[in-house]
Amino acid sequence: MNGVSVIPALVVLLAGVETTGARARESAATAVPAERIPPFEGLRYEITVPDTLDLAERMRLSINGFTRCVSGPPANPFPPTRYVCNHFIAITPWPKVLRNVPIYGKFMESTLLARMTTGSAKGIGVDEDWRRAWLAWSRIDPVMHGPEGGRRLCWIAANALRERDPRWIAMGRRAVRRLEEVAVAHKDGAWIHVGLQVTPPDAGCANAAGASPTPQAVPAMKAADRRLVACGWNGTFMGWTLQGLCRFCEVTGDADALSLAGRLARYLKDDAEILAPDGRFLAGHPHAWPVVHWHHNCIVAQALLEYGLVAGDDEFIAFGRRVYDHAMTFCSRDIGFAPEYCYGKFPRKQSIDNTEACCSADLVMLALLLTKAGAGDYWDDVNRYVRNHIATLQLTDTRWFYNLPENRAKGMTYPDPKVEEVIGRLTGHFGGWAGVNEWHLPELGPGIMTCCISNCTRAFYHVHEDMVECDAGTLRVHLLLNRASRWADIHSHLPYEGKVVLVFKRPCKRVLVRAPEWIETDSSAIECTVNGKKAAVNWAGRYLDLGPARPGRSYTFRFPIETRRIVRDIGRRRFALTIKGRTVVGVDPPGTRIPLYQRRKYLEDKAPLVKVRRYVPANP
Repeated sequence: MNGVSVIPALVVLLAGVETTGARARESAATAVPAERIPPFEGLRYEITVPDTLDLAERMRLSINGFTRCVSGPPANPFPPTRYVCNHFIAITPWPKVLRNVPIYGKFMESTLLARMTTGSAKGIGVDEDWRRAWLAWSRIDPVMHGPEGGRRLCWIAANALRERDPRWIAMGRRAVRRLEEVAVAHKDGAWIHVGLQVTPPDAGCANAAGASPTPQAVPAMKAADRRLVACGWNGTFMGWTLQGLCRFCEVTGDADALSLAGRLARYLKDDAEILAPDGRFLAGHPHAWPVVHWHHNCIVAQALLEYGLVAGDDEFIAFGRRVYDHAMTFCSRDIGFAPEYCYGKFPRKQSIDNTEACCSADLVMLALLLTKAGAGDYWDDVNRYVRNHIATLQLTDTRWFYNLPENRAKGMTYPDPKVEEVIGRLTGHFGGWAGVNEWHLPELGPGIMTCCISNCTRAFYHVHEDMVECDAGTLRVHLLLNRASRWADIHSHLPYEGKVVLVFKRPCKRVLVRAPEWIETDSSAIECTVNGKKAAVNWAGRYLDLGPARPGRSYTFRFPIETRRIVRDIGRRRFALTIKGRTVVGVDPPGTRIPLYQRRKYLEDKAPLVKVRRYVPANP
């Protein structure tokens, strides 16, 4: 891998930006994009498909959670938003918001990614309010550092990719220059003070100036002891900043973003005391007890892998693989469970490991990034993670509330309109204090952390984007999940039965479809028909080689699928897992409060059908 790979669709736009006259460049440097969100254009149609895991449909649920779990404006007038994001939500005895955050950057990026996948305009007035407020905020050139700043830079990149508006690129470049101004050189790298994060107080500010450090404060922050403000836990916040720089560079090819990303990556890898050279996690939660936190370490590992990808730097890719190999020593590769706290003295007296859904999203992203980087073939890992813990941690309806032990005797009948109006807002969210078999461990936390819906939706988006790819006329299908694409639609009957159907819309010179993990390479166990007629099955490594395909052709694959029972120690507790194919359909002992893996329906041998709304975006 060499050099920076710019997303091809933006090459013409970037060329136009670079050749614009001096006056136009000066205007673009201060202009901001339109406040209204342009329509999500593309092909929409209804179709009947197997009622199995569909990441686009899961992102529709996320949009519900993003746009309905909001409150009124902050107490102070800046940022000028009407909707602040509910951050910590207690789910019992009746949902209660424990904390709100003005214009949550993670919400902004992930909601946009979900809309880019689904084309949904549900609740879009909330997005437009955030967009309008952030564009007003951007005029003061805030430091886009930390989780909020990094995700907003990702949001800028996503808008640049979708809208093809050079003002987004100009805005991103201003953000890069601002980060350059506050970065402090250290050896071959650079660090940024944790206190420079672009995060307003929960109650907002009196004005725009109050949302960022004063110019007089910056020199003192740059002169601070880096061991106190940019190492360990405090250093992990640079991971989000690095992700924003990498995504902006990937979309635009911006050389300044790549240069600063390289210096932050070098510091994070070698000097930040977050990840050891052998991949061990080092960064601990800032409490009176020493305890290592999964998500903050893994977000840095993801960022370093993203830098390795965009820069073509094999050193960082190899390092990311060492981190992943270390992570495999205390997470579950079967289901994608990872503990919130890895090792050290636990902050609470507990006999089991809990998780936040962000941890499962980290596993998905690390495996996906390693695969894209060519560091190994981790598609089977991605498949197991996506089908299991991250999926089961998402609330897909409201029945769980009626079945809570404390609610069973109240005589509520599903669906109760009053209950649905409130509890329905939570649909799409993910568990923040969960176990292997239990969605909520009330003794450990209130229920929902909305960082989880942001990170999990982001993971869903990237898996959805990368599971089908077409390069030089060769279509590759990496995961056997339901999906619409401009080349073909995939109808997956897994895990009910071993059956997958591909219906082609466009001609492809060659089609490669990954075989299920449990089917051996070159096996004769897979049968294929084309428009109902039996066809030969040819193998190319772990993929079935279909040769060329024409529009209108329908390929049906059938293969055996078995159910097995395995015993695993996960999270300091022993569980028996019933697995069909690679989908967990039951856990023993089961949960008792909001039990996970209640999937006995998958033991049936025929998938039910459901009518869904498909969307294929107009722009690649």
